[in-house]
Amino acid sequence: MISRLSVRNYALIDEIEIEFGRGFTVLTGETGAGKSIIIDALSLVLGDRAYSNMIREGFDFAHVEATFINDGDEIVVKREVARDGRNRIFINGERSTVKALREKISNLVDIHGQHEHQRLLNPSSHLEFLDSFAGLKDMVKIYRDKYREFRAVKNRIETIIEDEAERERRKDLLEFQIEEIERADLKDGEDETLEDERTFLRSGEKIAQLAKEVKSLLSEEGGLEDNIGRLNAIMEEMSRLDATVSETSSQSTEALYILKDIEGFINEYIASLDFNPQRLEEVEGRLAQISLLKRKYGGTIEDILTYLSKAKEELYNLETYSETRENLEEKLKTLQDELKRIAFDISKSRKEAAKILEEQVEGELKELGMDGVEFVVSIEYNEGDDAVIDDTGVGFTSSGVDKVSFLISTNPGESPKPMVMVASGGELARVMLALRSILADADETPTLIFDEVDVGLGGRSASQVATRLRRLGGMRQVITISHLPQIAAYSHNHLKVEKKMKGGRAITTVKKISKMEKVGEIARMLSGEESVSKEAMENARRMIENAVSSDKGQ
Repeated sequence: MISRLSVRNYALIDEIEIEFGRGFTVLTGETGAGKSIIIDALSLVLGDRAYSNMIREGFDFAHVEATFINDGDEIVVKREVARDGRNRIFINGERSTVKALREKISNLVDIHGQHEHQRLLNPSSHLEFLDSFAGLKDMVKIYRDKYREFRAVKNRIETIIEDEAERERRKDLLEFQIEEIERADLKDGEDETLEDERTFLRSGEKIAQLAKEVKSLLSEEGGLEDNIGRLNAIMEEMSRLDATVSETSSQSTEALYILKDIEGFINEYIASLDFNPQRLEEVEGRLAQISLLKRKYGGTIEDILTYLSKAKEELYNLETYSETRENLEEKLKTLQDELKRIAFDISKSRKEAAKILEEQVEGELKELGMDGVEFVVSIEYNEGDDAVIDDTGVGFTSSGVDKVSFLISTNPGESPKPMVMVASGGELARVMLALRSILADADETPTLIFDEVDVGLGGRSASQVATRLRRLGGMRQVITISHLPQIAAYSHNHLKVEKKMKGGRAITTVKKISKMEKVGEIARMLSGEESVSKEAMENARRMIENAVSSDKGQ
């Protein structure tokens, strides 16, 4: 509900602050006093467009602030309208936008007589109202849950079908990768062991090569051993000819024996070496294979084996897709059958309720002085589109199979048209009042504002409108402007709007009047003059008493 409205420098308003109460509040006052300005100010804090020409002359800014109570929480909305167009919006003290404001407040207030705020003029809300009137909310919730599940399963199947070619390509790749890794038969830590072995094998090959070179130098023809042997023979012959050479000849003999010892050692050493060139080749090949796999699947053998595990899991999921698709298609068929049954049951109930709603609305409108009005609840099947169930040809949405719209004809002989096309503001307000009265339990909007509800009314029709406004006020907050004493008498709260002079300028003031003052105001409205008779006062008092008495009959 709206608990407070503060306005400064807006149109004829210098500065006012209004405390709104619960129930039915009426604003009365002379023509031109500024009653509609109050509604305009309320519209501004509901997200209506701001116009700089509404700023009071002589000021650069206009300020409108309202406090809303929603489930015990306060929402304070402030709008600043600047003459230079730099307007600002605040919600609970924080800068905001018109879009955010409308989203925040849209479900709290409906203003009738101004199309922007009329939920009942929006065809998308008609289905919701009809379901509430018909008591179908629980059934629709069951359907909606099934529908969401149906859409999820259907989308899953479509994704599976669309990805078929890509899935086959992925399967081929995974099968190749798995076969390549498994064929390698990797062991964790194997690469480190092989690298150590390769280091050793590469050293053994070098040692064997050097030993063979030593043996070759010693034993090959013309090698060291042959040359030392010839040297020794020459030295022996020289020692026989010259005794002084004998010592050197002995040394050459020792050298020959030393070389023979070296040759023997080398032969034994070569025989003892366990070098296997073939094994080195095998190790080199294995390490090259592991290196290739590392480049493809991870930096370590552990990474490669982890990739193998994930690849197998993914391949399994891909291979079971066909089975998954079959299961999903079976589930989809079950959901389709359930959706059809529930949706057409709901549709049948809607059509039955629509007839009752039509009769009740027309009856209400007749009581409100609108004879000959035809009200129609149009129900058509949705066209087959996004969520069509093939064997029905009907489009299934999250709300069922029906497209609902309220149509009305206010003149005999004219065909019913969408409610938004109803031209008269007074007729429109009464249609809304009739619907609100009937759908009071279905509609949860906490505040209803009727701007032109009494246009063209009088006598019994005005009394009927007053009764319904007061009855609505017993269930939620209702605010209306009225020129009729019958309606003002039935209000729970009465605000008097006056135009006064201040500093040579006209200003609008708003005052919440007492019970005694209310009698005088209604008497003024009855007589049409500021000076009222005792008879007018008595009639006003009686009207107020009748209003209070009407509460007992509700």
